[in-house]
Amino acid sequence: MIMKLKNVQLIIFMLYALGITGARAQTSLNVIDKSGKQSAFNLGDIKKVIFNSRVMTINKLDGNIYYFGVPDVRNLNFAWITSLDENKAESGNLLLYPNPVRDNLQVRYESSSEENITITIINIQGAVVFQQIMKSQAGTNDVNIPVLTFQKGMYLCRIQKGNLIEMHKFIKY
Repeated sequence: MIMKLKNVQLIIFMLYALGITGARAQTSLNVIDKSGKQSAFNLGDIKKVIFNSRVMTINKLDGNIYYFGVPDVRNLNFAWITSLDENKAESGNLLLYPNPVRDNLQVRYESSSEENITITIINIQGAVVFQQIMKSQAGTNDVNIPVLTFQKGMYLCRIQKGNLIEMHKFIKY
């Protein structure tokens, strides 16, 4: 029962995380098993993904079917374009440390100019637990976010600078 609840919470969190990007430009589904083997699927080629208690099934449009034992899946994620303006896409701009974190999360990001940014922290249930709008400076910016009162678990840190949205996950212990 507890495992099913955690799986439902994880699926809700993933759906929420995908919905808040605004870009809606996911390009692939990545599955990494416990041995480290990665399988990547272009989302445009997938007809259907089915989860049951023990097996995840990926049905592709070409008729191929792929099976993954749920207990053997270490990581399941979606890759997406983080910018609404593809000509201004930047990546690798956001750094969260330490990760996992106990007291204070350090957020470091680059900015090409002085601009307003929004930092949002979302918990696994999809609730916004922290949000701050601030003015960034051109160059490297550092923000300290106190997380001592956050419950233990996985969170998503989202930074929005104009049309650019970048997200990373972190763990609070």
